[in-house]
Amino acid sequence: MAGDSVQTVSYGIGQGGKPFPRTSFTEIGFRGGKYVDCILLDGVPHGTDKGTASNPAGISFAPDEYITKWTIHAGAVVDFLHFTTNKERTIGTGDGSKGNRSVVTDVRLLTIGGSAEGPWDGYLVVDRLDLTYVANYKASEIVESDARFIIRFVPQGIDLEQYEKSTENTVYAYTQVTSHMENQEYSASVEGEYYAKVTAATKLSIQDTETKTIHHELQQTLEHSEKTTVHVSEGHVGCAIVNGTIMQGAKGNNQCWMFPTGAVQFVVVNMDDLDLLLNTYDLTGLLDAQVKGLKKHRTHRNGYVYYSADPARPAVGVDAK
Repeated sequence: MAGDSVQTVSYGIGQGGKPFPRTSFTEIGFRGGKYVDCILLDGVPHGTDKGTASNPAGISFAPDEYITKWTIHAGAVVDFLHFTTNKERTIGTGDGSKGNRSVVTDVRLLTIGGSAEGPWDGYLVVDRLDLTYVANYKASEIVESDARFIIRFVPQGIDLEQYEKSTENTVYAYTQVTSHMENQEYSASVEGEYYAKVTAATKLSIQDTETKTIHHELQQTLEHSEKTTVHVSEGHVGCAIVNGTIMQGAKGNNQCWMFPTGAVQFVVVNMDDLDLLLNTYDLTGLLDAQVKGLKKHRTHRNGYVYYSADPARPAVGVDAK
């Protein structure tokens, strides 16, 4: 089987409809009859309110759910579509007797764009769909849940920036994680999975799955965000700590990666009191250079630097294999 890759395919050639940009989504629904009249992404309609609602009217995806298969009939416009998720839930609309038939399987759909309200055969219909997806998708597996990660630190004498609002706090967490991922090479499947996590958590519209693009978009958002600062006094270190889930890519490209699952805690830690920093991963890999007492606790676990309360214990997780 060929390797995984991120691809974009278009259906329908367009008939002067209104364009809508490619976007990720966690809810999807349709309206249609003879053709596909409308597609709803996260409740936003692209098309008219004519036609009959799909059955079911919509799907709200579970956190680990995604579209893995579709059948689409299209020619000048989109005549019919039918999506199936990895949970075997299905949704679709349109007339399956017209257009050129295309069946795509073993994928992870990332974004949908196109154009709608194109005039055709006396109707206003979805006249083009642009689907971006991971071909030959291979799902990662959970290695560890509720892991604690130091995602940033500042030394004594420096101000620690804090983001208190929930949405900005989430964007900050993903900004720090993505910054680390920029220096790594990941499979297309992992990049697609991470892209889906970022866009679902931050609600940002990001056009590209590459970590460099994701990081840029996150940074741009933070530039307009409210923040406060706390001064890190002598003998202390400022840390941003977040809980996250560690994943491992599919066999053959099995590097680990992580995504945040909680709010960032901004803390100022006395360097003589290490309790808050132990049994914690260090995404920066550098904190023990600032906090000398951590050096004897430094080990590696699941592909990351880890400060173990009992470093003499044998390694666990991926690094133990």
